[in-house]
Amino acid sequence: IFIMKNRLFISLIAAGVLSVGVVSAFDDVTDDYEYLDAVEYLYENEIIEGYDDGTFKPSNDINRAEFLKVLILPSYGAEPPVSVYSNCFDDVGTQWYASYVCYAYSNGWVSGYGDGDFRPEQTVSNAEALKMIFEVYGVDIAEAEKDEDWYVPYENMAEVYGFLGDFTANVAMDRGKVSNLLYEALTIGGLGVEGEDGPIAAEDEDED
Repeated sequence: IFIMKNRLFISLIAAGVLSVGVVSAFDDVTDDYEYLDAVEYLYENEIIEGYDDGTFKPSNDINRAEFLKVLILPSYGAEPPVSVYSNCFDDVGTQWYASYVCYAYSNGWVSGYGDGDFRPEQTVSNAEALKMIFEVYGVDIAEAEKDEDWYVPYENMAEVYGFLGDFTANVAMDRGKVSNLLYEALTIGGLGVEGEDGPIAAEDEDED
């Protein structure tokens, strides 16, 4: 239900029927903040949330596990059960983020590092965030050529979708920057719009 409502909202935005509000829901996101529209849009669509003290902390770094939660929670509708999704990497067991990371792993959206770790608490980079968005939203992207960096196909696809922006592969992302990247992927790139690529949720292993 949420995904359908979210897609309808995005469609109305794209058609110009609705406009994104510019009054901040967070004490520390001012009206002149660069990514105000992005933060407000994602908050109104229940994709992101702030802290108990009423702040969003847009300049705080966001790690790999936290961003997976941002992407997965709206499409799954709840936290994936840790009884099913856990212990998928050497450094991912049953921590709070385990179900999100392992759910993503079970769908083939993330693969981790060659040493068997996922490094969930490592700040997500621009390139990693871009890959996660495309993978979670089910966009088929070919592997990089032998002489290319792994992220080049994702970079090229973002350019095709029209939301590449100021791309620097290894730059560390904060909560504001990653919110803007996802916002542009949804509203400019059209990911999640009815009739376009959207989140693909795996069937629960304990369902009939």
